Amino acid sequence: MGRVCEICSGQHYAKNRCRVHYVFPSKLNPKSIAKAVKPIRQVSSKQAKLNRAYLVIRNEYMKAHKVCEARLPGCTYNATECHHSKGRGEFMLDQTSYKALCHACHVYIELHPKEAKIIGLSASRLDI
Repeated sequence: MGRVCEICSGQHYAKNRCRVHYVFPSKLNPKSIAKAVKPIRQVSSKQAKLNRAYLVIRNEYMKAHKVCEARLPGCTYNATECHHSKGRGEFMLDQTSYKALCHACHVYIELHPKEAKIIGLSASRLDI
């Protein structure tokens, strides 16, 4: 005699079960209930603390510098964004690397990094 269902001893279908117990879950064949999974945090607690400190410093800097510091062609004059000339990593809280820029100038600097380094609006992270 061949293999039989481990639950009802009926004709074997797959994984030691008959067609009824394999395909249709029931009280006789409860499926394992998965544990509730905690979602992965988008930002670590350490980075969240750093972000809170950065927002305070950035807001103070932007209040003190209301005019775009780049003044490139197409400039809208009012500073709305904070550019990090040395990058955000270890220099995130260093105000000496901040530049208050309008959106148009910030986009230009991000799209033309070589020209921004020549002008002095960005610094190479390798030279630091």
